[in-house]
Amino acid sequence: MKTMEEALNAARNRGMETKSRFLEVEEQRRAERAGAEAEVSELSGHLKRARREVNQLKAELADAKSELDRSETAKKQMEAASSRVPELEAENGVLTMRIRELESSMAGLLSKCEDLEKQLGAVKADYESEAEKTKNAAAELEQRLDLEREHSRASKKGKELAAAQLKELEEQVFELQSENSKLEVDEANIRTFS
Repeated sequence: MKTMEEALNAARNRGMETKSRFLEVEEQRRAERAGAEAEVSELSGHLKRARREVNQLKAELADAKSELDRSETAKKQMEAASSRVPELEAENGVLTMRIRELESSMAGLLSKCEDLEKQLGAVKADYESEAEKTKNAAAELEQRLDLEREHSRASKKGKELAAAQLKELEEQVFELQSENSKLEVDEANIRTFS
């Protein structure tokens, strides 16, 4: 009897630990992926704006050159545009390099996510194993309960003792059935996350 209670407690503890590991791994994977995607999106926006400005300034520079002989103002505009083009091109180069670095980092994160998904699979397998052990323990207790019921009917002298044992076994069966129901719900949740 005591051994079965210890097995029940151990199965319950392993189930809770497995569920906690699953939630931590899932949350870590989501946070890392979301952060990398947000940073790539932001830098892509900066790069596009910088390229638009470079193209616009190049167009202004071409217009200024064609008006150089007719207007001093056009000459000044050309000089101003010319001075900004190298700066923006340098910024464009920096942003391009940063995008490449982030793409490389994203590839690493995707690889890490694949590893985390494998860990999730292992956690799920452990969880299902613990659920099966709990079901088997419940079945064994149910069999013992049936034997105790028959023994109680056959022996009048041990009626009070058998009744007490019967009640205890019924409580254990009920507890195991409740635990089994929780494990089935958690297993369904794991399938949903997967």
